[in-house]
Amino acid sequence: MSGDDPTRKLPEEAARITQPTITALFELLREIKQSVDATNAKLDSTNTKLDSTNARLDVTDARP
Repeated sequence: MSGDDPTRKLPEEAARITQPTITALFELLREIKQSVDATNAKLDSTNTKLDSTNARLDVTDARP
């Protein structure tokens, strides 16, 4: 195999170089997921309030 073969076995030290980057990436993804989940919960709450407000407006509009 040639020296620039991307499929060659890396020395143990070289294989660990990317570990902090991969760990940081997964931590970032976890934080993003938590943020998206929190945003979705707030949006669900807002939608519930809007549905309630719209129902009251419909009752008000239906009055003669």
